[in-house]
Amino acid sequence: MPEVQNILIVDDHPVVADAYINLIASSDKETKFNFLLAINSEVAFQKIGMIYKSQNSLYAAVVDINLPPYLEENIKSGTDLALIIRKQFPTSKIIILTMHTEALLLNNVLKLISPEGFISKNDVDFKTFPNVFSKIMNGENFISNQITNSLGILYKKNIK
Repeated sequence: MPEVQNILIVDDHPVVADAYINLIASSDKETKFNFLLAINSEVAFQKIGMIYKSQNSLYAAVVDINLPPYLEENIKSGTDLALIIRKQFPTSKIIILTMHTEALLLNNVLKLISPEGFISKNDVDFKTFPNVFSKIMNGENFISNQITNSLGILYKKNIK
């Protein structure tokens, strides 16, 4: 019997989070997924702690950068949550989702987290997301076009 894969979905828009769950579930009919949903930083932090304390693994985390803060634990964004995930579960695949295009912010996320997937929400849809998710789960790193283009502008400025 195949092992159940824990996947944490963190997005403050419940409809969007549900869409990711449905898209991931449809991308791989062979794997059994256990989805853990969090619509804010506090619930995400609690679920990360719950998984860690139970000594279960976290197969993947899909995290939106823009999240309401959880100041009691000094979590100001999805980036802070992803850092906690990377520390607690170093083999977990982290997919960062964002609407941001600011090169400095994107570069900071890339350097701090080294996500396996870094996706602009403008670059994926219902057809492309399952394919991108499958590629990431199969060991490929993926950075979407809009993020690549924004980072390219920053790198060109640094060279000059």
